Amino acid sequence: MSTEIRQYLGIAVAMEGNSGGYPHGERHALILYVAQEEGAEPDWDEAENIVLEKLWGNVRLRKTGVLAKNMDLQEPFLEMYTQAMEYGSALLIYTEVEDENT
Repeated sequence: MSTEIRQYLGIAVAMEGNSGGYPHGERHALILYVAQEEGAEPDWDEAENIVLEKLWGNVRLRKTGVLAKNMDLQEPFLEMYTQAMEYGSALLIYTEVEDENT
């Protein structure tokens, strides 16, 4: 089986004990990388569950796409790619707080 990395973009709300230690209730943009079988359709439910497991709620994933294999990734995305290939997923939470209207 050949593996590819699917990227999801979205927003979620910090819950108590979240990865990153953000204050409860803050909204942050996120990027999620998920390893999947090459050519597979996006699994929005699985992606949302991965974010929820990291104690981020009210998850709204908006866009997805497969990363090109020849893409020249820079940090922190290269580390995320490596982590997703090894462990199945990698989550990046942006530090800037998002407005309620986004």
